[in-house]
Amino acid sequence: MLIIEVIHLMQSLPHNLLPFFWHFIKKQPVAFAVFFTAPCVQILEVTVIPYSLKLIIDATEQNIDNRAAIFEIITPALWLIGIAWCTLVASTRLQNWWQGYIIPRFESDIRMSVMSYLANHSHQYFSDKLSGELAAKINDLPRSLESIRMTLCWYIITQAL
Repeated sequence: MLIIEVIHLMQSLPHNLLPFFWHFIKKQPVAFAVFFTAPCVQILEVTVIPYSLKLIIDATEQNIDNRAAIFEIITPALWLIGIAWCTLVASTRLQNWWQGYIIPRFESDIRMSVMSYLANHSHQYFSDKLSGELAAKINDLPRSLESIRMTLCWYIITQAL
């Protein structure tokens, strides 16, 4: 039974970057959906606040003679600014908390899977490869995948929008 699980584990780790990355992302789909949508919320905030300020300036300019009506006219814009700002703060805090909770598990899952995969190699493999080199690769792999995720979230997705 244990041999079957070991063989299944050795066959289950993909050897290319995207399938390997997807193998670990699909284990926590909700978490990574939050990670990939959070930059979209911040893009909306960046466009909503300047638009609200434009509405305030236009209302002030058009109603320069009737100062009592200005506050009634700019109230929706002020609400829009407040909601956008609160949404930005809440989404940023949620994403930071979520990263602190999910990313260590993500990295641990990668390390343990790769370590299990390596542990089943032959003695000859460990004779040919230096143990420090293998340990460094196992240690660098999760951080590299996290760096790829950050690049996808903050640069590629936001530039596509």
